[in-house]
Amino acid sequence: MRHPDGRIFAVAGTPWVGGAEDGAVHYLAANGSSWITAAALDGPKISQAAGIDSHSRIIVYGGKDPANGDVGASRPYDPVEGFTGDISERSESWPAAYFAWASDDQSRLYSFGGNDGEGGANSTHAHRYDASLDAWQVIAPMNVAVSDAAATFDGDGHILVIGGINAGKTARTGNVARYDIATNTWSDVALPDLPVPTSGHRVVLGSDNRVYVLGGEVGAISSGATTAAVWALNLNEPSPTWSAGPAMATPRKHFGAVLDTTNTRLLVMGGENDAGGTNLCETLFTPICPEITAQSTDVLAWRGTLALFWASASGAGPLSYEWRRDGVLLTDGPTGSGSSVSGATTAALSILNPDEDDIASYTVTVSNACGSVASDSMSLSIRTPPSTTNWRVSVLHPAWIQNSSYATGIDAGRIVGYGMTPVTLPDERVFTLARPLLWPDEYSPAQDLTPPGSVGGTIYDIRDNVMTGWFWHTWSCWGGNQYWTCAWQSAGYWDATTLGFTERHASGAEYDSLYGTDGYDMAASVTHEYSEGNYTTTAHVYDTDGHGMPLHPSGYAHSQASAVDSGFEYGGVYNFSTGWRAARWSGSAASFASIHPAGYQSSSVSGARDGQVAGSASMGGVMHAGIWASGGGAFLDLTPNASSGSGCSATHQGVQVGNVGGHAALWLGTPDSLIDLDGVLPSGYSGSVAYDVEVGPDLTITVVGVAYNTGSGRYEAMVWRSFSTCPADINADGFVNGDDYDAFAEAFDGADSAADFNDDGFVNGDDYDAFAEHFELGC
Repeated sequence: MRHPDGRIFAVAGTPWVGGAEDGAVHYLAANGSSWITAAALDGPKISQAAGIDSHSRIIVYGGKDPANGDVGASRPYDPVEGFTGDISERSESWPAAYFAWASDDQSRLYSFGGNDGEGGANSTHAHRYDASLDAWQVIAPMNVAVSDAAATFDGDGHILVIGGINAGKTARTGNVARYDIATNTWSDVALPDLPVPTSGHRVVLGSDNRVYVLGGEVGAISSGATTAAVWALNLNEPSPTWSAGPAMATPRKHFGAVLDTTNTRLLVMGGENDAGGTNLCETLFTPICPEITAQSTDVLAWRGTLALFWASASGAGPLSYEWRRDGVLLTDGPTGSGSSVSGATTAALSILNPDEDDIASYTVTVSNACGSVASDSMSLSIRTPPSTTNWRVSVLHPAWIQNSSYATGIDAGRIVGYGMTPVTLPDERVFTLARPLLWPDEYSPAQDLTPPGSVGGTIYDIRDNVMTGWFWHTWSCWGGNQYWTCAWQSAGYWDATTLGFTERHASGAEYDSLYGTDGYDMAASVTHEYSEGNYTTTAHVYDTDGHGMPLHPSGYAHSQASAVDSGFEYGGVYNFSTGWRAARWSGSAASFASIHPAGYQSSSVSGARDGQVAGSASMGGVMHAGIWASGGGAFLDLTPNASSGSGCSATHQGVQVGNVGGHAALWLGTPDSLIDLDGVLPSGYSGSVAYDVEVGPDLTITVVGVAYNTGSGRYEAMVWRSFSTCPADINADGFVNGDDYDAFAEAFDGADSAADFNDDGFVNGDDYDAFAEHFELGC
């Protein structure tokens, strides 16, 4: 049996110890390679059963002394002390030998069938020990008496009792009796019979959801032979069937068998055979079946750019992937309609240059030695790219911010960021500090969200009702014969509706901050001073219900978390020998996975949304903007040729933003789709960075970031918004207003061709009427 602490026990049976008076017990330590002798059992008993109860105790029950016929007691066993204490006893009228035993998912211990061990009749008795009640309970009897059978829990509310010797002791049986725990009923027809009638075997439920019947004795009762055969019942199938598995190296019966601590192998040990007995152990690989743990949702792709589908799967490796389009297997290469496919046998499928001919339902099947599983279908829809040549640019910089300002996040039109300005502390000292800012929209003035009692802070991200960042946590400290205002940088988040603030400072941290959020989970980085002047930063994830979890994996000096999306946290890990490497987690440090792209020296993640991960990776000392598909799969380098360096800050619905060579940049999923947003800045601005992007329901693209004001010598928060030119927007500034009316009137009065609104080659009243109609419609 396998103990919750990872040790595997071989309990009772021969050879006897202590002068042929006691049963031997040995155990294999977790991940150990040699057996360790434990305290012996009192008295020589055969046909005993053992299991782990709900108190994690080893319980030994039943059995018979072959010399004097004494029945074994039901007692807890300790590997050091031997038998310790007592539990409720089984009835003396119940079979003491050759019964099948098992435990269920509540650690209740069962016995089924058997006989008295002295030639008596086989039994239909069935009983269960419940440690929470310290009581043996009689349950519904089996339909058919049996002895020397084997039993296991099937993982789905049933106990299976398989094979054995029939009621009349005249033949072995292959019957599979299924006990339904919830209804306390039996069925002998719910599952097919074992192909070869067998007794003295063992049964184990593998991690692949197959029931394995191992070894035993086959043939006539009078001339049976020990077998090494293995049979597997596949419970994954709608109608489970038996199949032959790889035979054991050593034939054996009445032995021990258990699923090992890796949950990937069956371990069999000892037992009898036709030559007497064996102490040999062997294992059988039973791989964990594949399971889809996450996948992309329906994909909206821009025509002529890139469509990305992905799936994450667990299970024993190697895992293989097969993508299908409307049920038809895909292969890498041209599709015949102008697009091309790559990754058809990987976790991420890419369709380059997609168009309406690629609209379909896509699925992936993941397989391993255990079996296969198919993903839910994922549809592809094609979007017509909006105008990305017409941009309206607005300066968001608040007049009261004396130094630089930054727009760092956008959601539902609300923009967040921070501004640097002189602040007078309560002790009358003046420092230039960050102030957290919220613009309700691009036309409204910024609101200062500094929490009460604080002197500033920063907002990095907004999603739904959550705005993440940090604030200065202040207190009065004594020094130089007076009180001063002291502060530390403390993580926290704001409610975007009430504007209330919640602090989420990690205990003992020197400083910390919240970064990306999905509206519930929040990525965090926490810095501790472990010795004077020496610091370590570690990744964490928090949620708005007050829970938190460290993500820092062992073996790394530092880690940081910067983004959250689709149940994953993203960031990076650092070692002095390798530098920063992009990382992914799924809620715990143990789930850490490196997503560092091969061939690059370092990498980092800046944002994540809709299954795409934005960041950068360095090659030859130059940073390359890029995105990871499939929540951290293949890395797509967005760097244009001859770039002096680039970075990707954020992504939304297939649009990415960042910077290239010191210019704010936008991509539609490919390097060739790059748009230089620096070129549409107002006069007097040069040098910019885009931090976040939002694609609206009407496909309007809004980008927030900063640009350098050459006149004031500071960076100022900016917003870029795409627009389609309206017919009445004569001056193409994104607005239809009096300026357009004046421009049209001037052209009309001068009979300028610019006033030929209906393009009929004449400037007349028809053009005036057409312009007036479109002017009323606006833009």
